[in-house]
Amino acid sequence: TLALTHTYTYAYTHTHTHTHTHAHTHIYVHIHIRTRAYTMLRTILVITKSGIVLYNKEFDRHMGQPRMIGSLLTAMLELSTKSVGLPVSYMELSDVALSLVEDEADVATCALFHDPSDGPEFGRLVATEILWSFIQDYRELITVHKNYNTKEFVTFNKKIPSIIENVTKRVVQRMQSQRGVISAQLLPEVVEDIELTNPMTIMQGLLEDGSDSVRSIANISGIANAAVDMMGLADDCPVTIIQEDQSTRIETMLLPYATLVLKLDKGIDSSQYREWVEESITLLMKTQAVLDVLRTA
Repeated sequence: TLALTHTYTYAYTHTHTHTHTHAHTHIYVHIHIRTRAYTMLRTILVITKSGIVLYNKEFDRHMGQPRMIGSLLTAMLELSTKSVGLPVSYMELSDVALSLVEDEADVATCALFHDPSDGPEFGRLVATEILWSFIQDYRELITVHKNYNTKEFVTFNKKIPSIIENVTKRVVQRMQSQRGVISAQLLPEVVEDIELTNPMTIMQGLLEDGSDSVRSIANISGIANAAVDMMGLADDCPVTIIQEDQSTRIETMLLPYATLVLKLDKGIDSSQYREWVEESITLLMKTQAVLDVLRTA
């Protein structure tokens, strides 16, 4: 049977479920309100191994004396390595967190100040991508010419949005590498002008083409937009749409800033990938929130 389930949630407390029955394939629409993710980068520092600040980008607050902070962070990393054999990689205070990533070739270190709610994994991913991109652009300037004039690195500001986009791509790629995940795709947003066709036709297209085809994207957008319109009548919104047959399960998740489509192998126990997928979704929501802030700044 095909079970189309609408779940309505009011103020996170009252839930009502309505079910229709058809044949052959299951489609579930799970509805609840997802809070808007909020993530903010505070400050980015790129520091040489001697403590010289090469790059300083502040977002929402002024950091006093970045040069002194650069020297203190370098001293802290050296002390930590000498004392316990490992450098400090993450620190969390009451209203700010610090993620530190060192280049393996000892060229530079990235210090990323961000919201504590972001967590160490998010901080490490973003700081790693920033440092890698910075060194790719300025390695010769730093290592050969020893040019530490900070004005030379100001153009790096324009690359921050694309760097965050790269973090998003890496999270999706890592999700897709998990056993049981056939494919993972992040769509910028649901296409609004796709006319909904018969649900059985939609499911057939998804199963035949895979979630990476143009036809499948249009089908996913069609049913997602229909769910949005339908739940709008109840002042609610859909979050997850699940479509499946005997062997394949497709989960379409309407995130605050994008739509994630997962094609899963039902022959693999979901416990082997579910926790990892949920963690990856949280990271995606955070990176998309950062991109939204950067694009509207």
